[in-house]
Amino acid sequence: MMYRFKALALVAALLLPISASAAEQAVRKLEFVMAHKPENVENVKLIEKFADRVRERTHGELDISVFAPSAYSPDFQQALDEVYLGKTAMSQIAIKYFLPISQDLDVLDMPMLFKSHEHAAKVLDGRIGQDLRQSVYDGSNGRVRGLSFTYSGGFRDVYSTKDIHSVAELKGQKMRLRGGRFSLDAMDQLGLQYVYTPLYDDAGWAKMHSTGDIQAEEAEVNRIATYKYRHPEVAKSIKTVLETHHSLYLTMIVFNGPMFASLTPDQQNIVQEEAQTLALQERALSIQQEQDSKAQMAAEGVKFVSMSPADRQELEQMGNRVQAKYHHTLGKWIDAIKAAEPLSKVQESKVEKLSPKPL
Repeated sequence: MMYRFKALALVAALLLPISASAAEQAVRKLEFVMAHKPENVENVKLIEKFADRVRERTHGELDISVFAPSAYSPDFQQALDEVYLGKTAMSQIAIKYFLPISQDLDVLDMPMLFKSHEHAAKVLDGRIGQDLRQSVYDGSNGRVRGLSFTYSGGFRDVYSTKDIHSVAELKGQKMRLRGGRFSLDAMDQLGLQYVYTPLYDDAGWAKMHSTGDIQAEEAEVNRIATYKYRHPEVAKSIKTVLETHHSLYLTMIVFNGPMFASLTPDQQNIVQEEAQTLALQERALSIQQEQDSKAQMAAEGVKFVSMSPADRQELEQMGNRVQAKYHHTLGKWIDAIKAAEPLSKVQESKVEKLSPKPL
């Protein structure tokens, strides 16, 4: 009998370190690399809270660390490559970098397609958004899984170093474009002459501003605010912002496909749900940041011009012409987005809850 007790005690002692080791192995350590707005404290905190919620809901089984580079040197292509290859689990990537994987995603950059933030939510959070994310998964052979769409900057506007009052006054002016081919088409339709400068060459761009080589440019309102501390000479030259709202600057939160497939079904659901919550929160934050930037710039003398019925009609006609040009390849998506299926009641309540109060 004594021998039996000793044997049981020995077995129990041997099991203790094995159980502890098994518990440690059960923790999946994953990394979210911020390629978008890594310098923005508010955006970093949103993603850190996302990681906290996932950790709490999975009882510590999924431990997501957030890497935000200290220097503002975003590299969307590198981040996408690392997710594709499984070197990192998650990131947030600008839409245009997915085009080699899925040409269908190009439709989201089409001018004058989204009528409002509410319309965008219907598209991004409904069946259309789901189908577009699936096109990325299929196009990457399952290497990249899109979880949710969001934006940091919201609608693009046009600003000028001149005192202008309407869209018609843009004709003949020079512009540096930051968007893709649809932005070029859109501004060409409005009679602007675009000027090429290397991506992220803001120093060279600032010099062009100071010499008067650029009079107007497509930009997100909250991005303009960043020039106040990065290139104040550019900010000082801005006199007018035309609130054209001609397209949305969109990003997508993505997960490495094989890594996601290796999670349990419950873990997958949690990550998917929390990524959608993160997207809604970031959209709300983006809108609020835009409103705050507008208020600050207006207080410093920048004039914001709302679109008159004539301006709106000219912009709509421009959008129709650009959309018609690409209807043979993107027509089914353009038509579906214009018809935008309604959100579910649950989605509507989430959007309403997370939307910021107007100023």
